[in-house]
Amino acid sequence: METMLAPCGIDCGICSGYLREKNKCLGCLVINEDNLKHILTCRKKQCVETRGLNYCYECNKFPCQDIKKLDKRYATQYGESPIQNGLFVKTNGLEAFKTIQLEKWICKSCHEGLNVHRKYCPTCNEINPNYLK
Repeated sequence: METMLAPCGIDCGICSGYLREKNKCLGCLVINEDNLKHILTCRKKQCVETRGLNYCYECNKFPCQDIKKLDKRYATQYGESPIQNGLFVKTNGLEAFKTIQLEKWICKSCHEGLNVHRKYCPTCNEINPNYLK
């Protein structure tokens, strides 16, 4: 399992788009021909770039309305908060965030990565304890 924090505060490493094999999303940090449309249309990515930042939490307007809307959806549907992720990284650093995410999102039975969008581990079918729906 890989932890990759997007500029908005979402961990791409636990997203089904990033984890799937077919039509894989490469995450907001990877710029190439396959991922170009996603990166060019992401308002959060564009915003941090125009401000010369890497992450939304670095902005003095954090959390803005766009991040608050994203946070509401992710917190209620998936139990992940881009705002809390950003604040945690700002206070504790990216490595501490990665350590916590890796511990939280590893299946306790088979030790493979879990998916924020799936109720069961894709490898051994154990229940994902972080799944909310």
